[in-house]
Amino acid sequence: VGFSQGACLTSETVLRNPRAYGFVGVLSGGAIGPPGPPRDYAGSLAGATTRLTRSSLLEELETDYVRTARAKGMGERVVVLKHVLRNSMIPVVTVIALGIPTIFGGAIITEQVFRVNGLGALLIGAIHGSDLPMVQTLTFIFAVLIVLFNLIADILYGILDPRIRYD
Repeated sequence: VGFSQGACLTSETVLRNPRAYGFVGVLSGGAIGPPGPPRDYAGSLAGATTRLTRSSLLEELETDYVRTARAKGMGERVVVLKHVLRNSMIPVVTVIALGIPTIFGGAIITEQVFRVNGLGALLIGAIHGSDLPMVQTLTFIFAVLIVLFNLIADILYGILDPRIRYD
């Protein structure tokens, strides 16, 4: 498990009781970025994404078009940034787009386990209270976010690979 969860401290927890956490609370709970559980869960997804990025870059560096670009006299920086990076980002974008629903689902569970207020806790409370309009609204919000991130991924496919066309 290690240090990836930041000792399960969130900025909400530290702000409620700042004296109990001291300097450690300032380091982990006062971090800049998304709040609480989504940040923690996305941090655990970052390691797998980094490994995939590295392996994809190394695989693309072995291809014929990279050797051709180097033979034409292009600098290593231009070859890597213009050719290799664009082609190697396609699988990374796919993994990130498929990981977004996992982040939302994980946030719902994490908010319940650690009693953090958020959309997940609101959804579970609405389910327990049989508040159907709230459950429908929050489910709709989660669905729209997931569709939005998949749309962004599809647009990025077209930007990264010019062979992909949307008619």
